[in-house]
This record gives sequence, structure tokens and C-alpha cells, in this order.
Amino acid sequence: MIYKILLLLILIIFTACGEDSKTSVLETVETKNSQVDQVDQNETNETNITIPKVSKTITIYVHGYSQSGYNKTGVYGDIDQDSVVDNLSEFTNLPTMYNYDENSTNILAVTPYYGDEAPSYYTQKDLEDIDTVTKTYGGGIPRYATIIAKFARHVMKTSDAEHINIVSASMGSLVTRWLIEKDIEQLASQKKISKWLSIEGVIRGNYAASNNILIGIVDPIVQQHIDTKHMDYDWINKNLEGASATHPNYKEIQMGFISSTHDKDGALDTFLALNGQLQPNDGVQLLKDTKFSSTPNHTPTYTHFYQDHLGIKKDKGAWAQVATFLASKKRVKITLESATISNLHEHINKYFNKKAEIVFQSRVKSPKVYEDFDIDEEISERIVAGGALNLIKYKNENESKSIGQIVFDDYVLDDETELNIKITGYELDKVMIYDVRELSFGSSKESLGTIELNIPLENNTIEVFGKDWSGMVKVEVLP
Repeated sequence: MIYKILLLLILIIFTACGEDSKTSVLETVETKNSQVDQVDQNETNETNITIPKVSKTITIYVHGYSQSGYNKTGVYGDIDQDSVVDNLSEFTNLPTMYNYDENSTNILAVTPYYGDEAPSYYTQKDLEDIDTVTKTYGGGIPRYATIIAKFARHVMKTSDAEHINIVSASMGSLVTRWLIEKDIEQLASQKKISKWLSIEGVIRGNYAASNNILIGIVDPIVQQHIDTKHMDYDWINKNLEGASATHPNYKEIQMGFISSTHDKDGALDTFLALNGQLQPNDGVQLLKDTKFSSTPNHTPTYTHFYQDHLGIKKDKGAWAQVATFLASKKRVKITLESATISNLHEHINKYFNKKAEIVFQSRVKSPKVYEDFDIDEEISERIVAGGALNLIKYKNENESKSIGQIVFDDYVLDDETELNIKITGYELDKVMIYDVRELSFGSSKESLGTIELNIPLENNTIEVFGKDWSGMVKVEVLP
């Protein structure tokens, strides 16, 4: 049990294996852009008009937590190699800072923020900035954010890039949040950050690092250090603003969150259940802590996978969504708006089962991703066992209820015309994560039937029909 609890304090970085595919997502997009540029160039030659230089972007990967990283020696903030970036380069066919050329318009980069030796490009002011932030906060998140921001300025200058994208994982997302909200190196206020995609991020903090009972158990064995202290809810609430994208520095940034809901090891689920707080999580992060809530002026994308904190590294559907987020301009939102149940699969009575508890599970695939890249995995999964579905209570058969549950909310390939969705209704009897504990000797849930269809990606509301339920599905292609 101690071993399992120790795992809760080890935030695993997002490492991944890019599988070979027929071609790559960003390669296809860049090829199309190059064809457009070539047409423009031909027109320019005929009219003697000068075409503006193509904008260049650096996509920076911000890695996650290492248990001994805070104490690491060596150079920080310099151009580095990393298995995540190498695999992302293989998957997307994008160059890294080691192999790009002057025609590259999107380059991948990574740097270690752990270490005790400054890189050679640092000026005296850079050294003073690092020294000041380290003394002020004891190092940790503010120090790492300053290192990443200075690295961003360095690689932008080196490559002549005008903007950066950020892909962050686990604790790297808290580093990124600090960088943006504190406007380190004026990257946010000068509108240099185009996109930020957070994967399993420590956005609002970490439950294990904030729980005094867990800390008391593990502290004699693995003493807390600056990284875990900075992931505490109280520290974050004291030093950063709110839990939504209301900060003005987010206004111009395209934001997205990839989160998972499978505690494969079961340690965090067990502890939460013992404390009467069972809720969706990935074994390390609570789902609610991996993303911001929407605001009227800024709605990030939200994509779920049924993976644990480490398992998402093997999910090719997740890789497809990372690449699509970076390349595409086409955002789609699909919502199960309402549902009518014709067979409740519940014996309603006034003493025990007063209502039927219904949830709707969804899986989404991209026909275009499969056609172009041979990836058949789901690009969004909202699964019953994950505990993140809307629980709707029905009392009568043929009763209609508002559901309002997101089925898909992310970017798709620009030439995607439809998505394949499967929505399954379930009546729950004994599922702890939804706090449904009926007296039943049968299965924990009963299927109301699965609806599978290819939904055209155009603004519309579609009526769907299943075995024991029907519903209305709303499709929005967002500007």
C-alpha cells in the first residue's frame, strides 16, 4: 500500500512512441500550404509583387516532473534532445532545432529546466533574473518558467521565428501557466504565444501533493521538496489567479486540454474512496485539476481519453489530436443535447429504486485520420468507468431529459468532412464513482443500446435512434 501511495507523488512525464504511418498530419497540412505559396509565388513573378516572408513558429515541449530533478546538476535552458520531441518529429515529419533549414515554418524544440549551470547565451541580466526568482520562491515552478521563457526567446532569435506554440505535460503545464500569467519575457503581452496544448496537466494543482494525510505518510520516506510544495493547491491559489482562463494574457492564445480518466493502478481511486471523495482521475491527477473552466470570452478545447497518466503515451489517437491541434484551423463541437428513454431497465418503486440512473458513453473516430495516417484509435473517449459522464435520473419511460454532454470538442483535419461516433446509454445499478449503490444481484449496469453513425461536420441538429433510447445531437463547426 505504501508503494501505491508513493506513486501518487510521482508525476510522470508525457513520453511517447510515434508509430510509422502512411504520412503525417502536419506534413499533409504543410504540403497544402506550400502548394498555395507556390501559386502565390507564380502570380508574384508575373506581377512583380513581393510576397511577405512566411511566418515561422517554434513548438516547444515542456516536460513534466522528475522526482530528483530539483537537485540535478548540469546545464539548463539549452537546446536539447528528448524522446518525446524525437517521436513527435517522426510522427509529424517536422524538423527539430538540430535539423531544420531556412524553409522550415514549424520547428520542434525542447530544453531541460532542471540543472544548476546557465547556458552560454545568457547575459548578465539573464543570470540576475534567474538568481532573483530562485531566491524569491526557492526555485521550483517560477524558476523553471523563467528558464523556459528565456529559452523561447533564444530559439526564436536563433531560427528567426516570430511565434511559439507550447505543448506541455503534467507539471510542465503548471510551469507554462506561470510563464503566461506572469508574462515572463513578455511572451504573452507581445502575443508571441499562438497555441498552448496541455496534456494531463497540473493546471490547478495536484491532489496528492496537497493532501496532508498522504504527505504525512510519505514524508518520512520521500521528503517533500520545492516541486511538490509548488503543486499544492494553497500555494497555487496564493500565487496565481483563479481556476479559469480569465487572465487577460490568455485572450490571444488558442488553448486545449487533453485529460484522462483511468486510474489503472487503483491507488488514487482507493484513497479517494476511503475518504468518500471518489472522482474521475488518471491515477495521478484529478480530472478537474487538469483543465481550466470555460469563460464567456475563452473556451479551450476539451478532449478525454480512457488512459492512465502514463498510458496515454501509447495512444496513437492522442498523438493524432496533438498534431491536429497544432496544424488545423477547424474546430468542431458535438453535444448530446437530450435523450428520451423508452425502456428504463429499472424496476421503479417508492422504497428503493425511485428513479433510473442513466449515463451516455461516447467514442469518436476520424475517418480522415484513418484514411491518411492509418490510425484507427479513438480521438475522444468518454467512458462510463471514467466517471466523468452526466448522470441523469429518469422516473418514467418515454420521458425526455436535457443531457448537455460533450461528445467531441477539439480540432479536426481541415479537410475532414465527418466523424464516426458511438453513443451507448447505460442504466446504472452499482457504480461507486457515480454514487449509485442499488440493491441488485445482477450486473452493475445495463446497456440501453449503442447508436453508431457518421456525422457530417456542418452546423445541424440530428435526431438519433437506438434500441431503448433516442436523442438529439447538435453539431457545431466553430469559427
